[in-house]
Amino acid sequence: MRIASAAKAFSGAVALSLVDRRALALTTRPANRCPAFPPPGTR
Repeated sequence: MRIASAAKAFSGAVALSLVDRRALALTTRPANRCPAFPPPGTR
């Protein structure tokens, strides 16, 4: 398995774990969780 594929699988597993613990919703967007960060493409 390539490193990028393993990283993506791990990231998905962490996200689903947070959803399972109700710490994150499937509809949550990164901009909602981290409003201090600029929107993509504005750098």
